[in-house]
Amino acid sequence: YTHEKKDMDYRFSTFFAYPSLVAGTPAQINDFIKAVDTGNLGTILLPAEAPLSATKSFSNVSWKLGLDYQVTSGTLLYALVSRGFKGGAFNSTANFSADILNANGQVISVKPETLTDYEIGVKSDIIPRRLRVNASLFYYDYRNYQTNQLIPSLSIQVLSNLPKAKVYGGELELTAEPIDHLTINVGTGLLHSEITKALDPSLVGNRLPLAEDFNWNAMIRYDLETGLGTFSPEFSAKHVGSYFGTKENTKKLGNYTLMNAQIGYESPGKTFYGSLWVTNLADKTVPI
Repeated sequence: YTHEKKDMDYRFSTFFAYPSLVAGTPAQINDFIKAVDTGNLGTILLPAEAPLSATKSFSNVSWKLGLDYQVTSGTLLYALVSRGFKGGAFNSTANFSADILNANGQVISVKPETLTDYEIGVKSDIIPRRLRVNASLFYYDYRNYQTNQLIPSLSIQVLSNLPKAKVYGGELELTAEPIDHLTINVGTGLLHSEITKALDPSLVGNRLPLAEDFNWNAMIRYDLETGLGTFSPEFSAKHVGSYFGTKENTKKLGNYTLMNAQIGYESPGKTFYGSLWVTNLADKTVPI
């Protein structure tokens, strides 16, 4: 059981207005230059709006139900259903009181987000100490998914809810030690996300923001034991598939691979340890 109480206090700063500024249009640098050149600075700084305060409480019961079945000593099947919760919130990026007040003059807040996770999978040591395989399939049912929404006319982003969304996919992970001291990890995942209900009908069918459709990762490490200690050179790579930065799906991002390397050291008796590492070996530029 979770109970949250959130208090928000808005303190508005002064804002700029220029003599040549037309009401309801964004301020431009030329307006500022004109104000400075003419010496007409009387309306550049306007008084701040009065502060606002709001309080909201949210409650939720989260739960998890799981079932395990040991097929053999090295193979485990499992299934689970669980419910997660993220409390509601206020928009903290408002510039003016009009950005955060509804028609009744109340401060707008977003509803709590809930997620029901359905998952099945297997964990297995196919060859004990040499080959492990883990796999899973999952389905996420989102209600009131919280995401940012851009309001171009106000040049701000506000937090909003999507009434319903779903995500489903699968993951596969292999860990192998074909010879002593050599470890290889390989993993991959497929993902489909979809907005299934929205106040804006044009969003229905779009993918959720930052939900990549495909990914993989790989790592190889060799532990070299010497009289001076154990040296462990390691190389890894990670691929991120395509995704959208916003729920409007206006621009596709992703599809890049990052490569990293490191060498670890552990002294005899495991008294000291450390590592030297390099990330993004290919100096890849990625979106954030």
